[in-house]
Amino acid sequence: MKKLTVIFFMVVFSAFSVQGETLANVTGHKGLTLIIDRGAVDGVRIDMTGMVKAVYKDLGEGEYTMNIGNFTVRKVSERTAEISIEPGKGMKPADASYVVFEQTLVPEEIQAEPAQPAVVPENADGYIDQGDKAADGENFQAALAFYQKALKMEPANLVVQEKISEMKKLIAAAEHGAKFKDLIKKADANYEKNKVKIAFLYLVEALRVFPEGKPEVQSRLNVISREYPQELAAVLSEKSAQLKDIRPQLDELLELKTPVFTIILSLFGVFAALYTVLREFIK
Repeated sequence: MKKLTVIFFMVVFSAFSVQGETLANVTGHKGLTLIIDRGAVDGVRIDMTGMVKAVYKDLGEGEYTMNIGNFTVRKVSERTAEISIEPGKGMKPADASYVVFEQTLVPEEIQAEPAQPAVVPENADGYIDQGDKAADGENFQAALAFYQKALKMEPANLVVQEKISEMKKLIAAAEHGAKFKDLIKKADANYEKNKVKIAFLYLVEALRVFPEGKPEVQSRLNVISREYPQELAAVLSEKSAQLKDIRPQLDELLELKTPVFTIILSLFGVFAALYTVLREFIK
């Protein structure tokens, strides 16, 4: 019973003394030197002092905490610190679990130093080097600006002229690619609304803007030709004049069209020819 009373007193006293203090966990020890998990950024400074605590387990009685010595901060790093311990009689530094500082720790506010702008040598080679770095990072607009500055210094530099030409092509390709994606998105939206004619015309514009996107256009044209062969044949006939410039590409993409579509397209051609003859006959 006496033992229980002592343990209870020690736990209550320990809990009371810790309140309002700043704690740090012990993460390692080397003889009388302990390593804690708080450092300069947490407000730890050399010569700070406090108390070392140990948590023990008592068989059948749970856990209890004891003060096992005092400490002084000897070395401080950014996130950790080393403290020297003066253990009490019979106490072992290796038993240390955490420490309690006597002083209130004030965390240090870490402010990142403002990034310094890159120093570009005021010559053509310096601007070319910066342009190459921007191009490698796919920042083509910035690369173009650097190359143009280099060209002002060396107007006859063929390498710079070629780099400028290349950047302009890449910028144009990126712009066309973005517009292509937008047109494809609009084509899909209209197709979902069963507006097949509008969807088809968006696909035509997408192909004109960005021929490299042919596979995406073809997959959608194949769906239209399979699901709506009549509508597709009608718009091809109706817009034949406007599609004249791109009709070879469309015919190539529609090579996988179904036999039904082929028959329907042929019939539309026949009807269109008959209509033209009838109009001339009526006149």
